Amino acid sequence: MSSSSTKIRWNWETMKWEGITIEQVMIWEKLYPDANVIQQVTVEMPRWLDKREGKAITRKKDWKRTIVNWLRKEQDKRAWENARR
Repeated sequence: MSSSSTKIRWNWETMKWEGITIEQVMIWEKLYPDANVIQQVTVEMPRWLDKREGKAITRKKDWKRTIVNWLRKEQDKRAWENARR
């Protein structure tokens, strides 16, 4: 199964992502070079999700879109910070 057709989901019991492939991470790293993809997906997003368990976020269906939007915002934030230097 290719990374583009793999369903990504957040497992609330294990507090871990399911369905994220190495290939998908490599694509995200190329698309968002200033966002530390591994850090964002394994630490920052789980921390954020843990705070929101039981809220509307728990009903999300398109987790891949959520991750991409998160990484895009992180990339934009880092680019803006770098431009200010």
